Amino acid sequence: MSDKQSSNSKTNINRANKPIKDESRNDVASYDVVIIGGGVNGAGIARDAALRGLSVCLFEKGDLASGTSSASTKLIHGGLRYLEFFDFALVRASLIERALLMRLMPGFIRPLQFVLPHKASMRPKWLLRLGLFLYDNLGPRGGLPRLRKLALTGHEFGAPLKLDEAGSVNTGFEYADGWVDDARLVIFNALEAMADGAEICLRQAVVDVNATEGGFEIALETGRKIFGRALVNATGPGVNSVIEEVIGGHGVLPLRLVRGSHIVVPRLYSHNRAYILQQADGRIVFTIPYEGSYTLIGTTEAAHDTGLEDVVPSPDEITYLLTAANKDFKRQVKERDIVWSFAGVRPLFDDGKKAARAASRDYHLALETGTGAPMVHVYGGKITTFRKLSEEVVDLLAPYFKQLRSGRTGALTYTAFEADEVERWAKILETDLSFVPLTVRQRWLQSYGARVGWFLRDVRDFEGLGQYFGGGLYEREVRYLIAHEWARTSEDILYRRTKCGLHLSAEEKAEFETWLEKTSVISGDLSQPL
Repeated sequence: MSDKQSSNSKTNINRANKPIKDESRNDVASYDVVIIGGGVNGAGIARDAALRGLSVCLFEKGDLASGTSSASTKLIHGGLRYLEFFDFALVRASLIERALLMRLMPGFIRPLQFVLPHKASMRPKWLLRLGLFLYDNLGPRGGLPRLRKLALTGHEFGAPLKLDEAGSVNTGFEYADGWVDDARLVIFNALEAMADGAEICLRQAVVDVNATEGGFEIALETGRKIFGRALVNATGPGVNSVIEEVIGGHGVLPLRLVRGSHIVVPRLYSHNRAYILQQADGRIVFTIPYEGSYTLIGTTEAAHDTGLEDVVPSPDEITYLLTAANKDFKRQVKERDIVWSFAGVRPLFDDGKKAARAASRDYHLALETGTGAPMVHVYGGKITTFRKLSEEVVDLLAPYFKQLRSGRTGALTYTAFEADEVERWAKILETDLSFVPLTVRQRWLQSYGARVGWFLRDVRDFEGLGQYFGGGLYEREVRYLIAHEWARTSEDILYRRTKCGLHLSAEEKAEFETWLEKTSVISGDLSQPL
């Protein structure tokens, strides 16, 4: 990539599109901005644009966060490992966003402390300490604790490790980052966008885009047509496919598809710290306490050259993650212990680096104006910087919308996490709903914030919660998710909007799916408000 096309730059591309048509737009819904893609970037852009007064419509062919945005390691972080590739600008920008997001969504984006064991056979101790010192000081910590050195021998955090068998491990370091439920982060951005007037249209694929006078005529798989004065292609790993197959453009920018896979196993240790484990090939693997009873292990970095539907971990990746955990932890896990696995494809802007782990995680925005109307294609990015990316996308559209307000997403707390309302509902959960198990109440508050009131406001006893499906999931919550958060399938409910599927037996899952199917038929898909 040339200096003029450096990371996070905006390139103006005048590309030949399909012939311009001049058609009547009578009876066709018209929007300022049409967004294709319902991941974290698409939802973030929808929120930013709607807040600035633009009419917005977002289309997603599946469910919100049904691709990469629900398959991350779920960290809001600066990217400690990016320092090794001297990507200081990205780390600093990410640390700034980390602090900002933790302030805007307190209780939802939560602190998570990591233990980094030192291995004599790998990176030297002085290099780890220097890297962590830089990580602590390149950007704001947002109240997170500082780096500290640990003597792991005899320590609670050293107890789960095979200290004598993992490269003379006896010391380590502890540092802090942020953790988030990535799929719910997407949901909250879509909810905020909708509250500001955006339309969120799921399970509606865009199949054709034609440039016409003043914008774009957009055809959907359903046969519906709409008009957009600006178009944003935020389809993640599908960005180039949309350009070539839907928009009819040429000259796509280089994109590297890298698969990141994760496995979930019964917890490897009882304390609440995560570990960052160095691997002999230079990569790192995280182990993160997950859903109370489990440990999340990830991630891999494998070149992805197959389709984008039903992305799953390869057998080699499963073996890699199991080996990484078993090499360092006393408790050994086997493939039969895996209770859940998932994979996502990272769309990395191809900066020519040979190794997948060295490719930049920064984003690149390509502005196309050859038709006279703006079209923005989003390349790369990471979940931590979605807000900044979204703001910059809408900034690119500013010259085409003269009344556009300035960006405000860096100052507005998400409505579900306004402190007074969250505190009020925390007290209600503790007093009026004390009959509900504490773990369920905690999950509700962390997952929904003050929106728990949308489905708990008149609940006085277990009967008011409706049918119990197991794993802490009640009918009242399910009906809310379908009526107000676009959920339709068991996958939407059990693994994206909640993680209750991890706590259900196979029989309970089958019973839930049967209930969902039968009740949907009877009550018109459950989408009536509570």
